[in-house]
Amino acid sequence: MINEGKSNSILVSGESGAGKTETTKMLMRYLAYLGGRSGVEGRTVEQQVLESNPVLEAFGNAKTLRNNNSREKFKLGDPKSFHYLNQSKCYKLDGVDDTEEYLATRRAMDIVGISEEEQDAIFRVVAAILHLGNVEFAKGKEIDSSVLKDDKSRFHLDATAELLRCDAKSLEDALIKRAMVTPEEIITKTLDPDSATGSRDALAKTIYSRLFDWLVDKINNSIGQDPNSKTIIGVLDIYGFESFKTNSFEQFCINFTNEKLQQHFNQHVFKMEQEDYTKEEINWSYIEFVDNKDVLELIEKEMRRQAAAVKIQKSFRRHIARESYLRIRHSAIAVQTALRGMVARNEFRFRKQMKAATIIQARLRSHLAHSYYKKLQKAALSTQCGWRSRVARKELRTLKMAARDTGALREAKDKLEKRVEELTWRLQLEKRQRTELEEAKAQESAKQQEALQAMRLQVEEANAAVIREQEAARKAIEEAPPVIKETPVLVEDTEKINSLTSEVEALKASLDSERQAAEKLRKAFSEAEARNSELATELENATRKADQLHESMFLTGVANEDISYMALLLGFLRRCGVAMLVFDATTVVGMGENGLQTNGDCRCSHGFIDYYFGRSPTTSSPLLPAGK
Repeated sequence: MINEGKSNSILVSGESGAGKTETTKMLMRYLAYLGGRSGVEGRTVEQQVLESNPVLEAFGNAKTLRNNNSREKFKLGDPKSFHYLNQSKCYKLDGVDDTEEYLATRRAMDIVGISEEEQDAIFRVVAAILHLGNVEFAKGKEIDSSVLKDDKSRFHLDATAELLRCDAKSLEDALIKRAMVTPEEIITKTLDPDSATGSRDALAKTIYSRLFDWLVDKINNSIGQDPNSKTIIGVLDIYGFESFKTNSFEQFCINFTNEKLQQHFNQHVFKMEQEDYTKEEINWSYIEFVDNKDVLELIEKEMRRQAAAVKIQKSFRRHIARESYLRIRHSAIAVQTALRGMVARNEFRFRKQMKAATIIQARLRSHLAHSYYKKLQKAALSTQCGWRSRVARKELRTLKMAARDTGALREAKDKLEKRVEELTWRLQLEKRQRTELEEAKAQESAKQQEALQAMRLQVEEANAAVIREQEAARKAIEEAPPVIKETPVLVEDTEKINSLTSEVEALKASLDSERQAAEKLRKAFSEAEARNSELATELENATRKADQLHESMFLTGVANEDISYMALLLGFLRRCGVAMLVFDATTVVGMGENGLQTNGDCRCSHGFIDYYFGRSPTTSSPLLPAGK
């Protein structure tokens, strides 16, 4: 650097754990020793440079600082209770004491030149970031709005505002609201819980990034770099190649840098040297090496996002079917995700202009749409008014026609009701007469059977007595002398025989009269059947008229409760078999003073209708409900 007057860079690279950091410390110690210049306040530059490592490691590696006094002062607790510290869980390493590292960091800050007040401010900012990470949000009452989740989140928000020395309400509005600046006004938009969480994390990253930049600037100023110096020696402890289960954009940048360094090494050590050997015609054997030029071209070559995605998909599509390339497929998906995230980050600077243009376009479109909507609304109202007036006139005509038909239907309904009541009354009367007739018939039949049985017994006894008397007379005639005198016993027996014979004749006459009465009953039965058939025909005609009336009421759409009930009742009569009535007719037989008498009246019953309405066939209750 001194001889050539050029700045130099020392780049320490290697895999993780290879000793890059320790090598960097040794280089810094050596360069500080060569400088040989005293620092500020009796501290040498070598000490300041070497002690800057613990400070940068403490904040650059996000180490957990543990100190009881700091906990009480900055309202800190167990590291596991903070979201940012416990994302990957807190582990305690053997042989590592956080308290000693904290004290070493404070001593390093003193040596570097950070005052006590500045140290308190640094730790106050770190504590505020930890409290900010514990602020959680829940969905608000309005759409796409958010509020603090609970009292615990309110406590952490107040602690953050106190440590940052700002207003708690302003901090809350900054987290749950977004302000968009336009040339005309400032538009405030509420955020949903997910967006508010992203805003919280972005604020924490910004504060911590500025704190780290301030520390680096403070250390550089304390070392006292010569402002007139034009050359520098830069020492870079670069990240090693990283390959995690899910690599993010940071891993992409780190690995891309390592690939570039590897290409630089290959270019100068292999390619340029072998080209020089070829030009100088030196006899040498070609050295094989892995060239990563294709990987760099894939990343650095300019192409559109869609073309890049298609290129990546085509490059890895042929390997999808192979089980050995499943990892490559997952890597391709991860690469696509990382690329999309990178493009989204690059487009962030255009968001304000795009949002302003979007708002202007949205307002213009809303104005045009509102005007067009008003025109459509006016036309729709005019069309609706005309159509409704037409429909109303049509309905008015229909209602007038229905009203005219309603009067005729009501008269027909009243007539049918009277006819049904009359038929019902006649059916009930005939049922009651039939019940009484059956009871009288049963009683008279029992009496006649008893009388006939007694007559049969008397006839049999009389016949037996006559036979005995005849046998006794025959024996007496055979045993008597030729001259027989008529005895009074035979005369008495003859009188008994004559009386019995007359009784037999009377019984025969009564049997003939019974046969004649039975013949009359048959004739009355046939007459009752004819009358029942006439009644069935009348009921069928009434049912048919009711069906026609019901159909006319259905077509006109008259919603009348009485007419509906009448149609329902007549429908019940039709479905219950009024057209299939079965009448049982008998002749009422009564026992008068001069023997059996008939009145010629008949009655009928329809047990099926009584059963349908929940009554037994023998009851005499009416078919229709009360009031109908």
